[in-house]
Amino acid sequence: MSPGYPSGIAGGMLAVIHVVAKPETTTIDAVVADWVTGPNGQGGTGALGPDVGQTRSAVFFRVLTGTEAGTVTINTTGGDSCVGRMYTYTKDKSAVWEFSSGTTGSDATHGTGWSVTGGADLGLMPGDMVLAYSSKDTDSTGTPSAQAITAAGVTFAATTTRQVSGTTVGNDSGYMTLDALVTDGQSAAAPVYSETDSISECGCTVFVRLRATTGLAVLGTQNQPGKGPSSRARFRQSPLSTEIPAAPAAPPDMAPRFESMYSSFF
Repeated sequence: MSPGYPSGIAGGMLAVIHVVAKPETTTIDAVVADWVTGPNGQGGTGALGPDVGQTRSAVFFRVLTGTEAGTVTINTTGGDSCVGRMYTYTKDKSAVWEFSSGTTGSDATHGTGWSVTGGADLGLMPGDMVLAYSSKDTDSTGTPSAQAITAAGVTFAATTTRQVSGTTVGNDSGYMTLDALVTDGQSAAAPVYSETDSISECGCTVFVRLRATTGLAVLGTQNQPGKGPSSRARFRQSPLSTEIPAAPAAPPDMAPRFESMYSSFF
């Protein structure tokens, strides 16, 4: 698949590619040159079939220079139905991106109630944005309601749906992408995404914490062309080589903001 860059990108924006694959045994590239590999999980229930079965969900990140154009190739192997979309987020120019915290979870019941709990506490604090990017076993969009990203100990602003769509290629698959900003508190448990719908579905949700920090921070493991991911090559917006803890989150008025999206189907 080859998701394209949205129009109007600028230096300092964060691009996020969400890849959905069905069945869950599909292999998605572990290394995409110049992109940071994020969480990759699987979820759902049942055997592969039209609008049923297990799925895989993965994300990749890149801090943009503003000169990017065209598409990004991400290979999938063994996929019956795959789809990808690129999103961009922006922040205050004085802040620094940090996106190394993520987790995944499964909705293992094929029904009208979707509920996924991540596998780890993301250490949320005010100004953080949580992405909840889900892969579904059906292309049907249904009529979602009561959509909410939550986590014990924190208060969120309203959860915003960015896209609900799918593809009829193969045995069908789909995706839901949402995000929400933390306004108060400090998380004491893993994030949860829940909703009700007019259709039956199941799958996997990837959670990612986006943080615009007021100081230097380790952003994630960078994929180096020809070398693969390296735990010693940390992607940061600073030439400093000394590892340091993540900086405090930026005030809410400097927090990450959704910018745009672009779709590509496989």
